[in-house]
Amino acid sequence: MREYETMFVVQPEISDEGSASILAKLDGELEKHGSARLLCEDWGRRKLAYEINRFQKGHYHLLSFLDSGKVVPELERILRLEESVLRFLTVKV
Repeated sequence: MREYETMFVVQPEISDEGSASILAKLDGELEKHGSARLLCEDWGRRKLAYEINRFQKGHYHLLSFLDSGKVVPELERILRLEESVLRFLTVKV
């Protein structure tokens, strides 16, 4: 098992319930594949380095988990389909 981190930025006007629903989808996918979630941090609203889709601020989230690598494409597919997600990046720690 390897450690992965997924950082994603959602639109700033999305409510806490909207962010929680995205995290619930990601947690469900992690459970389905038998992965272990280590950490889920809410970094809050921050100014973006550059404008994305006319947004100058974004709400940052960091998800850290253990997996063999099979769940990463599914997590990225879920984030790609969410309209409120501006950017995401998954790295192997």
